[in-house]
Amino acid sequence: MIGFHGASKPFASKLRPVAESWIEILSAYSRREPEDALWWYNERATLSSLAGAAWRVPSGRWMAIEEFISDKRARVRVARAEGGDSSLPRGHVESGAISSGRVDLHLGNGRSNFAFEAKQAWQPIGDQSKDRGVQVRKAMKGAWKDAGHLLLDEGDHRLACTFVVPYISPTCAERAKGNISSVVEGWLKERVWGKRQDAVAYHFPATARSLRSERGYIFPGVVMLIRERKKAVRQPRAPLP
Repeated sequence: MIGFHGASKPFASKLRPVAESWIEILSAYSRREPEDALWWYNERATLSSLAGAAWRVPSGRWMAIEEFISDKRARVRVARAEGGDSSLPRGHVESGAISSGRVDLHLGNGRSNFAFEAKQAWQPIGDQSKDRGVQVRKAMKGAWKDAGHLLLDEGDHRLACTFVVPYISPTCAERAKGNISSVVEGWLKERVWGKRQDAVAYHFPATARSLRSERGYIFPGVVMLIRERKKAVRQPRAPLP
């Protein structure tokens, strides 16, 4: 099962070649490492597959930089009792200050630049799961918050990216009688991440539907959710001498 939705959004249409290349990388890795999957690891490892996908786009125009140092908008809580501005309410968040930080990923093709802040969620699915998207929404919130720290100058598009890795328990797999595709399809139709995503890409290769962890859990694939955050702060100019 392969999919990419959201091409009606101008920025998402520009990213389509990278998304398609990303799916190809996931497929190639699954073929070469049938007992492993790129999405079995942490956020950093999954994000590296997206960076690699950019370099492999056939046009040769795309480039990627990961985990680089850059200025970001700081969010500092002001407590009046600790000497904060007494005109501000307790707990107010100042957002104008600039501090040093790291940007998860930058993609560019010479025409458009994209700055990513990413999170990864491990989401139980199936009829035994009482968690209807809690982990997904938590990760989405974190990525959205981090994307809000990016400065306007960081890229033409500042994106909150959430990788969702669903997993199926041994009990659920047994009840499904091996029909893992039906479990995955039902979960995708449920759309626990809501309707506010600008782009959604996913890959559930046939080879991974029987790929089990040591404890018997199945990790059939991965979903990438992307949402653009348009509000940002421009990098302040240095004062004239």
